[in-house]
Amino acid sequence: MTRIATGSLEPGVLGRADYADAEGRRVRVYQFSGRQNEPIILTLTGSNDSRTNGLSLNPYMQVFNLSAPEGQQYIGGTILPGESRILSDNPLVPVDNQLFLRLPDTGEYGVVVYTDPGAEGRFALSLLRDRTRYIQDVTGELTDQSPRLRSDNSPYEIVEFQANQGQTLHVDLSSPDFDPYLFLIAPDGSIVAEDDDSGGNFNARIVMELPQSGTYTAIVNSFSAEGRGRYRLTVY
Repeated sequence: MTRIATGSLEPGVLGRADYADAEGRRVRVYQFSGRQNEPIILTLTGSNDSRTNGLSLNPYMQVFNLSAPEGQQYIGGTILPGESRILSDNPLVPVDNQLFLRLPDTGEYGVVVYTDPGAEGRFALSLLRDRTRYIQDVTGELTDQSPRLRSDNSPYEIVEFQANQGQTLHVDLSSPDFDPYLFLIAPDGSIVAEDDDSGGNFNARIVMELPQSGTYTAIVNSFSAEGRGRYRLTVY
């Protein structure tokens, strides 16, 4: 493993010198140390070299908590190759190639960078501390003991916060375990927004100008009634 530190940018090339998995995807592994509840941003950029013999690449990554028990180590990553991708204004950084994570434990973490089968090319991986000032930053878990929506009997959790009319609000809901679905409830009890996959990686995101001041409620839910597992909700 190549060790990386917070604040670093690691350029690299995925090619014939790197390990190829059973599906023919070139793989490189990185390791970093983190503290419990530390917020980080991992960004994976590719190359848009359009030359015939260039090194254009759309890379992917997965992040693992190496200190966790087996079966509970995966904490986030990009969508799998072949799935639809959500692009940002920067063609080198798809939304689903930038991860905002709050580390669950103090210990060692691994980042696996990989490609489409048979692909080779340049990439860069950066690790930064997330300095966003969140109104709410909540981690939790949907379980069989969570309350249920009447509509489909799916589990949910609620997070309340104060906000003002005219304020532009960002609400992000992510999970390594289920496909998140997000509702935003206004102070008058009406549903002012809901979302499934706008955050990339099948995560949910709502960005809107608020219609009134008061106490808003974000409802953490799953697209599937069977969805269970860890989540992170941030509001800023």
